[in-house]
Amino acid sequence: MGLGKMILRSMIGAPVRRHSNSIIHTAVASASAAAAGAVVANLMNNHQQQQAISSARPAAQNTSVVNATHVNTLLGKLALCYYMARIDGIISVDERLELDKIVSEIMTDASIPSSEKGKVDAIVNDPNISFATATAYLDKAEPSALISFVNDIDMVAKATGGITVSEQKVIDMFKDYVERKTGHSFKQDELNQDVVSVNLTCPNCAGQMELDSTMLKACCPFCGSSKIIDANQISKVMAEIETSRRAGLQ
Repeated sequence: MGLGKMILRSMIGAPVRRHSNSIIHTAVASASAAAAGAVVANLMNNHQQQQAISSARPAAQNTSVVNATHVNTLLGKLALCYYMARIDGIISVDERLELDKIVSEIMTDASIPSSEKGKVDAIVNDPNISFATATAYLDKAEPSALISFVNDIDMVAKATGGITVSEQKVIDMFKDYVERKTGHSFKQDELNQDVVSVNLTCPNCAGQMELDSTMLKACCPFCGSSKIIDANQISKVMAEIETSRRAGLQ
């Protein structure tokens, strides 16, 4: 008995007469088509699985790159601040508090693997930490984050009551590094800061005060109150500006 007849018999459970050629041919064709369809379906499924695997690989690689950049950014920030703190000798209690905030930021970050967190101890316990130690991480960090690190090392420097000559040299050296790496101009920031006209909250009527062109005096157009801004408090004024701006967006 031919293969076609055997397939047909299994399908209809009855003997097949020799004169039923058209039925047999139809059954054989149907079976062949079904088999071919199954093969095609399997090929398509395999192709789709391969595509899914291939598309997942770059995503995983990209995630790895992003995570590595994030880790280097935080470790670079920590190394830079420790270099600043050690530049004048022993780390003070106030400096330690600022540094501990950065350490906590790294150690509580669930996205950072334990193997990378282990590098924190090497930075913290390095008595001879150098600027090169910091830039080894910062060279692989997120460039846009480097600009904000100026504020971080400034906070560490001021934690002892003021910025020393050695600390100022570190700040200037880091600014030069950032400008070369990112193209950002800190001098232009200072120029823009000088001409900023902003609103401040009046302590008497809660109206918006306006700074004059020198940024040393603020006047309230509603109640006429005014206050003198010390030249050394410009950074504080800028912080108030940012706070006022964020409040207006809420």
